[in-house]
Amino acid sequence: MRLVKFSAEHLATLRLQRSQEGMSSIISDIRYGQSLETLWSFTGVHNDTIIGCAGAVELWPGRACLWALLSDDAGRHFLTIHRAVEGFLKVAPWSRIEATVDVS
Repeated sequence: MRLVKFSAEHLATLRLQRSQEGMSSIISDIRYGQSLETLWSFTGVHNDTIIGCAGAVELWPGRACLWALLSDDAGRHFLTIHRAVEGFLKVAPWSRIEATVDVS
């Protein structure tokens, strides 16, 4: 898997995992994807297939919120994804990084 700079157009071909399928109508709006195009947003690609898109949105200086949209195929790439996230967190400039997750 390789990482590339995230682009809103990547969401058009991302086949979301079942637990995120409720986001389908939201991510189909190009404006949503454009709002996520930040310096800290990336796309994971394997064999020209988008595995997932993720990044951080700065809420204010020192604080950011993480986001991730993953495909059904992401599980096979979990170790690579995990290492990429660890590397990202090591260089992230914020003192507080948060994320909201579905407990189920």
